[in-house]
Amino acid sequence: APEVGNTPLVDFGEEDVFILKFTWMRAAGRCFRGGTCEADITSGMGLSGSDQALLANTRCGLAMDRAEGVPEGPGDGFAVQESGGPADQLGLRQKFRWGNKAEDRLLQAADGRYVLCWCAEGCDSGAVPQEVSVVFIIGPAPDQTKYCVVGEACDVTGIMGRDINAWDRIAVMPDKCGKGFQPGFPEATGAITEGIVLFKSRQPTDYSCADTVAEEMEGVTSNWGCRRINVDAGLFKLCFCTPREGSACEQAVDFSFDIGQLHLLGPFKDQWRRCASGFRCEIAEIEGFGLENGDKLLILDTCRTPQKLPAGGFMSIRGIPGLTLVEPVTGYQKISDFLGNFQDRGFGSAFMLGNPITPEGGNYRMCWCRPSASARGCTNTDDFAMDMGMLSIIKPEQPQYLRQCFQGQKCVIHFPDWMDGDTVWVLKSCPDMPRDGRFRYDKPYEGTELDYLIDGWPQIGRSLPAEAGGQISWGDEAIYLPVGRYLMCWCMGNGLWPMHKRCEKVHDFWIPIGEIEILGPVPGQHFEATSGHPVLVSDFKGYGLEQGDGLAVVPYGESCTGIVESILNASARAKFPDGGLLTTNMEPVFSRESDSIMDYKVNFSAGSAPVVQNGGLFALCVQPAQSGTHTPTGGVYGGYVFAGCGSEAEARRVCAHRILPMPKSAFGQRALEDAVRKAREAGELSEPCGHGIWLGGRWDKAQNRWEWEDSVVLSDGPLEASSGEPVVSPSRPFSNWAAGQPTGRPPEAEPWMYMEVDTGKWHDVQAERYSLGIVCRQSEALPMGTLRLSGPLAGHRFVAVAGRPLRLEGLRGVELRAGDFLLATSLRPHSRCGVAFAARALGGEGISYPSMDGTTFVWPGFPAVEGETFGLCWCRMAEGVTDCRHAQDFLVPVGEVLIQGPSLDQRFSCRSGDPCLVNLTWPSGVFSVDGLLSVAPGSSCRDAGPGVVDAPGFDGGPAAGSEVFEWPVVLAEGAEARALCWCAFSPTGLGGGGNCTTSEEFVHQVGLMEIKGPSLGQRFKCEAEQPCDVAPIRGVGLENGFSVLFSKQSSCVGDTASGGGGSDVEDVVASSALHCGAYFKGCTAAFPWQVMNVPAGDYRLCWCGLGTCNVTAGDYVLEIGRLRVTRGPRPKVALGIAKSPGFAER
Repeated sequence: APEVGNTPLVDFGEEDVFILKFTWMRAAGRCFRGGTCEADITSGMGLSGSDQALLANTRCGLAMDRAEGVPEGPGDGFAVQESGGPADQLGLRQKFRWGNKAEDRLLQAADGRYVLCWCAEGCDSGAVPQEVSVVFIIGPAPDQTKYCVVGEACDVTGIMGRDINAWDRIAVMPDKCGKGFQPGFPEATGAITEGIVLFKSRQPTDYSCADTVAEEMEGVTSNWGCRRINVDAGLFKLCFCTPREGSACEQAVDFSFDIGQLHLLGPFKDQWRRCASGFRCEIAEIEGFGLENGDKLLILDTCRTPQKLPAGGFMSIRGIPGLTLVEPVTGYQKISDFLGNFQDRGFGSAFMLGNPITPEGGNYRMCWCRPSASARGCTNTDDFAMDMGMLSIIKPEQPQYLRQCFQGQKCVIHFPDWMDGDTVWVLKSCPDMPRDGRFRYDKPYEGTELDYLIDGWPQIGRSLPAEAGGQISWGDEAIYLPVGRYLMCWCMGNGLWPMHKRCEKVHDFWIPIGEIEILGPVPGQHFEATSGHPVLVSDFKGYGLEQGDGLAVVPYGESCTGIVESILNASARAKFPDGGLLTTNMEPVFSRESDSIMDYKVNFSAGSAPVVQNGGLFALCVQPAQSGTHTPTGGVYGGYVFAGCGSEAEARRVCAHRILPMPKSAFGQRALEDAVRKAREAGELSEPCGHGIWLGGRWDKAQNRWEWEDSVVLSDGPLEASSGEPVVSPSRPFSNWAAGQPTGRPPEAEPWMYMEVDTGKWHDVQAERYSLGIVCRQSEALPMGTLRLSGPLAGHRFVAVAGRPLRLEGLRGVELRAGDFLLATSLRPHSRCGVAFAARALGGEGISYPSMDGTTFVWPGFPAVEGETFGLCWCRMAEGVTDCRHAQDFLVPVGEVLIQGPSLDQRFSCRSGDPCLVNLTWPSGVFSVDGLLSVAPGSSCRDAGPGVVDAPGFDGGPAAGSEVFEWPVVLAEGAEARALCWCAFSPTGLGGGGNCTTSEEFVHQVGLMEIKGPSLGQRFKCEAEQPCDVAPIRGVGLENGFSVLFSKQSSCVGDTASGGGGSDVEDVVASSALHCGAYFKGCTAAFPWQVMNVPAGDYRLCWCGLGTCNVTAGDYVLEIGRLRVTRGPRPKVALGIAKSPGFAER
């Protein structure tokens, strides 16, 4: 007879056709809840891989009641082939499977007996499910709950279910079964335990963990070997696995079946409380899960470990003296504010350790125990196994913190062991501690609050409450108190008064905890230096000075406040070496000037580099080397602190309270690159992180733009790839992206920025991908005093004249002294002092005599130059520095001197006997000045002697003028080159003196004069009444056409027209001269025989130039020699004609 639940045949109508497949030999399957389910058909006929099986509660057929909790995903219930097994070619057997642990498809059906229903070619094909077998589902029951207490063994035996045995296991998981074990369970077993039905131990006499001693725990498989559970209290998952289905039950995924919850009762771990020795200590607001009044707390150095006691101590509880020495304290729920007010904070959340407590200061462990769960009722030190955190005991006389802040900056200090709410008040002295171990807020204290306050502290000295990480600050206001040490008084923000936690009045701050140093320079210091010399700021005084501190020299009136770039920009304008940033490479030397003044001294310099800057007053701004980084750093260069290397997050942590570099201008970019260059030369930024440095720029996804960390905009949106050229435009933010950068697409894929150190170019980058150089902008500078630089001011404009000794008066400057020097330099090819060439032609190799008063300078000799502007450079002698003897010693620019004078090497030509006009030219840009022009007897003005004052041969002597100079007649013989000597009148302000009356004033030679005319002192001889050729007439530049006459007059300039002069012989004029170009003949003046009927004797030869010769007194004015006329025998008696000077008989 058929079994209950079988499916009888039904009538399908006429002419039905049946294809029969047969299965027989019922083969029951066994499946485990929480795993996969497999059922076998071990024999049959015509079976195929497309057949399907279903699980029903009671019956198959058209009215099948399908079982709930059976996986129904793809592939569930279909025939599967055994992995690695032989294929069934005859269709005689089948295996079906439901579920897959890896895909979190588990058998969730309740335990019991189920019917296996079979369909040929799948149950969705219209086939009627046929009952072929029975499947049994076994395993643990759902929704089970277990309770344990932290610090004790955890009993999870008694797990309910069908067919559970000692090999089955459970694991504890925090959130969801199969996803990960709960850490903190005993290491020997982890979160997995066996023996979940009955307690299992090798000792047959052990029936639970209460019966098991420590030596027997190795033989216990239940309850994690009866070891104590020190896990954070909470609600956890109980997850089941059985090895009987083929699983190893070792991986988290094996424990995917949730069978209920584990309530682990007790406090949370890693809680932190503090109290002050000598006062009431209430540990309140303990957090946990399932806390109860009556829980116990014992303070130990190490939980479970008794404290060492003096010899003879035998008590079972041995705790910390002054806290819980011989007994623990009991938990309660209501806490007091010491004024009779109570609040309910939750069961077992508070413990009173003492009123007062008297332990030594230090850190101790808070060890917890629950008497109802403890085998000994928490009566032994070993029962307190749960370490719920640290108790810090502050003893007022013990803390001696030393913290530092910098003058002129906001003050931020750190106490890593402090908690939120702690507060510091900087006072003259801390008030007396409260009496009776209580704070009575209305109790008066000695004096008034004003007696304790220190003037000048932000927020009257009381800090803001501590923030996360123990950060204490006084807000954004900078501190400008004198440097030195100040007393810190502390108020604990919690632990002493958990309800009020007040830190408001001076008497709340009765615990002295140490001192805070205000570091920085002593203000108002003044130093001296000299232009052109190396600068040394010696004995610089300050408190907290360090090797590597910087001293920025900025123009007086510039502020020391602001970002580093602005200070460096101002410092660069000061034109001191190294961009105006002086450094110290020595350890500060301690100095005690008095009992109340203690500071350090240090020297700042820029090495041997001289100060190429004019005299003046400059401000000094101190830049601390290490401030702002809170870590050991490398060197400080150009306003930046080089602090190793790391990720982007590490860079921002190291540079906390300062910022990373943000080059917002071309100058800022150059300053950063220069700092990097100096750092690399000093060995910073080495591999493996020397490729680049982090910048303080980022992509702001919310704003959809690139920006600096101070929110200054870099772009209005995503950027196209750069060409590699920097953007320097008034209408666009400065940028220096490398070619092809930024590359992030989208930008948030590479949202951070760095600068490549070799090129200075910017790149975008992922956050955690690289380790790059960490460079922090140095902290804000501190004003401290002034530096007076002795030396001349710049921009002087002097005027002098050529040919007179160079004398400059009225040099202005700072602390100018006798003995200073000036150098005149050429402005071509270099105009910069130190490299310009000395203008030697101005006298004394261009170097002045030592000044007599520091304001007046005189040069040897005189300026033998044409009009031109020359540079002036200054120098002061100093032993070991410079002797001011070479052009490169003169480094400080003073200004310019304009030497006024005509152009040199001019050439002019005049004719003897004619008027002479000279038009002097002047260099471009040089205005002409009045003076005299003389013609020296020879070719040199300097060697002319006194005659130059008369300009011999030039009627009227030196000619006056500025550009045009005239003489009525030239009475000089022909000459190829006579020096033109110029002397300027010297009105007030042009230096020198005199009115051109001495030969020394006519030493400035501006050119040469060629005089075209005959030579003087020539001698000729002719016979009376015979044709007479006076030849050759010698001279310079003679041409045919001139004329001569001979005369008995006393001089050629006599009154020949009137026939005066004491002679009855008329003047005889020759015909115009011929043959001046003939080499063998020469210039010839011919007298025909008709005019030679004159008495014998010596006659004067007077010369007249071209085209002007009439027989007048003014024509034949130049006597060129003598003509001797003979008649017959030579006369024996002289004619009595006066002889000209130098005349000699032929």
